[in-house]
Amino acid sequence: MLRVVDTVATGAVGVWLGTVVFFSFVVAPRVFDVLERDRAGDVVNRIFPTYYVLGATLGVVGAAAGGVRVYVDGASTAVAGYVAALLVAVAVAVFSRVYLVPRIRGNDRSREDSDVDAFERYHSASVRLNTVILVSLAAALSLWHV
Repeated sequence: MLRVVDTVATGAVGVWLGTVVFFSFVVAPRVFDVLERDRAGDVVNRIFPTYYVLGATLGVVGAAAGGVRVYVDGASTAVAGYVAALLVAVAVAVFSRVYLVPRIRGNDRSREDSDVDAFERYHSASVRLNTVILVSLAAALSLWHV
């Protein structure tokens, strides 16, 4: 039973972490290298909703696996830290999807009525929050294997 739980937890967090790394360090930079800035922004903004929903879903699956592990094997500080780190990442992903994505789209620089300063603020917040997700996921993965 614990082998299945371990596979689910590691898989869910590993896939989410891999998605964050791949999108942040491969996809987004390449899109901005290949397309003009406004078109690249459109592409990335179309990806964001799915990116955050997928991440939050994987985080919930991983946290549920943590709950099963506690139920079967008993509580530990490492598993509590794992679940806490995942819940932080899920909360940030949900906040980003619900709050930031609509504001980034609403202030897209390609629109005539856009607020460029607001776009820059929201984009900067998005980058910082993505870093929080990345660090939380790395911590969760490490804590699961303690």
